[in-house]
Amino acid sequence: MLPPEPTFEPTEPQQSVEPGGGSIRQRALRGGAYLMVREALGMVVRLIGVTVVVRVIGPSSYGLYAGALAFVSVATLAAQGGTEVFLIRQPEEPDEDLYSHAYTYLLVVSMSIVAVALGLSFAAGTIVHSTEALWLFRALLLVVPVNVLWAPAQACLERRFDFRSMGIIELVGDLVLYAVAVPLALAHFGPWSLVAGYAAWQSWLLVASLVVARLRPRIKWSRDASAQLFRHGFSYAASDWISAIGALANPVIVGSFIGAAGVGYVSLASRLVDTASFAVRGAWRVGIASLSRVHERERLRRGLEEASLLQFLALSCPIALLAAISPFVIPRLYGKAWSPVIVLVVWFGLAAVLRSPMLMQTTLLYSRGRNVPMVITAAISQVVIVAVAITLVPRVGVDGYGVAVASGMVGYIWIDRVVRRQIVPFGYGLLVPFAVALVPVVLMPLAPWPWSLAMLLPSAVVVTLPGPRQSLGRVARTIKVAVSRPPAA
Repeated sequence: MLPPEPTFEPTEPQQSVEPGGGSIRQRALRGGAYLMVREALGMVVRLIGVTVVVRVIGPSSYGLYAGALAFVSVATLAAQGGTEVFLIRQPEEPDEDLYSHAYTYLLVVSMSIVAVALGLSFAAGTIVHSTEALWLFRALLLVVPVNVLWAPAQACLERRFDFRSMGIIELVGDLVLYAVAVPLALAHFGPWSLVAGYAAWQSWLLVASLVVARLRPRIKWSRDASAQLFRHGFSYAASDWISAIGALANPVIVGSFIGAAGVGYVSLASRLVDTASFAVRGAWRVGIASLSRVHERERLRRGLEEASLLQFLALSCPIALLAAISPFVIPRLYGKAWSPVIVLVVWFGLAAVLRSPMLMQTTLLYSRGRNVPMVITAAISQVVIVAVAITLVPRVGVDGYGVAVASGMVGYIWIDRVVRRQIVPFGYGLLVPFAVALVPVVLMPLAPWPWSLAMLLPSAVVVTLPGPRQSLGRVARTIKVAVSRPPAA
């Protein structure tokens, strides 16, 4: 039996208060609001920038860049190892020495990984047929240390719930990326335009975050601190490593059977869905900082159910809109050569919508240091994705990879099982009517026009029901009160 539905109230008694900042819940929602605004503005910047770049350079060039970046992402995750989460989860504010130890650890690890990866790239030259892809990979590898070294400053800002500063830094970073990439793409630099933009973007994030956080990290090595960071990183990042390695199915499987253009289709569809999922990053980052401080069982259950509904609505609505308009917008914005992206957006969007209720559970597990369930989930998901992709891509083409990604959702059943049985039981009752309304909208492009309009009927029915309307009203009041209330003195 599902637990009773939570009640949303504009005020909540017995909220713990953080010095100088109000309750954890209030600060988390205010921080989430800042990040939502930042991500919404960033979404506009990224959509404009990526539209210009990919339309100019074409599917094959974009596929070369995306394939190289997929391999570099594995090296980046291995180097960073969740260091920012390690610092955020410290019970007391880390001192300057710990930030310096973390900075030095990241510098040593990232440089070592880059050196090994560069060596392997020259060894791989005998089996990789694209020389340009190898040089793109090597150039992106050189940015890995810059990419990971801003983690301590990020952690410092997020421990303060200073998401407003982080939002400004990241929004300017998006502008820097495309301010560099777009002119170079128009000047016919092809995939190298994105490499230059990526390097400029990461450099800005490093310098700006250190300045705003007022961190002056020094080279300071501690074997004990490094051992702690390694142990945490190995367990925390293992699931991300598995997911990143699984993502190599795009350049490896799709690239082998369809070529660089197929890799470009998959990468653009993934980028569009990720851009529409702007609520994910903000909720995850605020959740790590806030859920790690909540331990009372009933408050945790209410918070998890409320946050899951907020997350589902914030993620599903833009994705449903993206999927519904994609048959009309994608060919016009990107050109008819990008039409295969439409069906991929549907499958990737479906996976994101179905995964959204699990995102706060994922955050809860990470905030408790429960990393093993995430590793198991990632392993199940990636095995399923690779198996389905190998089976379908040779037979039905790039659409088979979209089906594979949607099939990988089965792995998240494990997270739900662990949270319900070992941490706190909760229910999905509030989500059901909204899922019934929004999932058919995501699937609209799979049906021929005008029959696809029939898939809007569930939404029309749900909006007439009093229960969902009341839930939306309570959610809106909760956000309004929590965000607009001034901080405690």
